[in-house]
Amino acid sequence: TEVVGDLEIALMPNPTDGQLVMEMNKLVQDATIEVFDGAGRRVFRQEGMTLSGKVQMDFSNLADGVYQVRLTSGQSFATQQLMIRH
Repeated sequence: TEVVGDLEIALMPNPTDGQLVMEMNKLVQDATIEVFDGAGRRVFRQEGMTLSGKVQMDFSNLADGVYQVRLTSGQSFATQQLMIRH
């Protein structure tokens, strides 16, 4: 887990089949969620989101492997490792 600023995220369950819940420690406005594969390639990006509490996510289209999920808002970001197993 890597955190810059005051953002914190948790991904549950982890490992997952792709269906998961991302939990934030606070209201996050104008957020960007990005997912990177093991080679550092961005495989998912969604911008302009307002998030708080728990958010359902679906990454079931991604192949089995280890990914980095990054939530960014302004100058703050949090990165969490995610393992997908189908």
